[in-house]
Amino acid sequence: MLVRCLSALMIVVAAATAHADTVTVGFADLPDPASQSFDDPFRDLDVATLSSLGELATIAEQIATTQPDAARLRDLEIRQRDLRASLAVRGIDADAILSQRGAVTERRKRAAHGTNPEFDGRTVSLTGFLIVADHAEDDGVAIGYLVEEFGMCSHTHAPAPNQLVKVLFPSTRGSTLPHIPVRVTGRLTASATDTTIYLIDGSRRMLSEWTLEADGIEVLAAASENAWAARLLSATGKSKENH
Repeated sequence: MLVRCLSALMIVVAAATAHADTVTVGFADLPDPASQSFDDPFRDLDVATLSSLGELATIAEQIATTQPDAARLRDLEIRQRDLRASLAVRGIDADAILSQRGAVTERRKRAAHGTNPEFDGRTVSLTGFLIVADHAEDDGVAIGYLVEEFGMCSHTHAPAPNQLVKVLFPSTRGSTLPHIPVRVTGRLTASATDTTIYLIDGSRRMLSEWTLEADGIEVLAAASENAWAARLLSATGKSKENH
């Protein structure tokens, strides 16, 4: 089934509902380009080095916040010294790297949440896998989430918030859809949302920096093979099925 879905993604034609000024975008286009390139001294470190740095940070916090007695303080300081020496042998200046934690955390946050201003407010066409939430908005509009890869947010990790797209479309009244390959056309807006939905293997917190108001949803697989896909087609009234 997955192979057939992927094949359909390659041969499908543009949806008839697309606007003349529609911009075709990919998930890699959605983050703010200005926030993606930055110096991260932790990025290329191996697991053992990261573990040692983490232990050093924990020890420093313990010393600063727990007021250990003399014997415990001596043990902690000996462990600090040994960890620093071990890292220094590998060419790692532990204190210099750890001093950058706050700045790196902030840069990573901007990289994960910053949105590309080029596409804010534009009519776009975006292809991915649609997950329909188990509840609708207060006004009855259904909620879905468009992800780049099959299984994201359920069987595998969630994407960064600036690559998770909340989709609004006419209510389908039903349980959560599986990952359905679709092309969605509509107005894309930079809008931060935080919603918890229920998926097959439990609840998931969906942090998204984008909202896409769907004018058309094109299912890129035979709807006859999937009852929920067929319902989605019927609900939108603007989509078409590929046989």
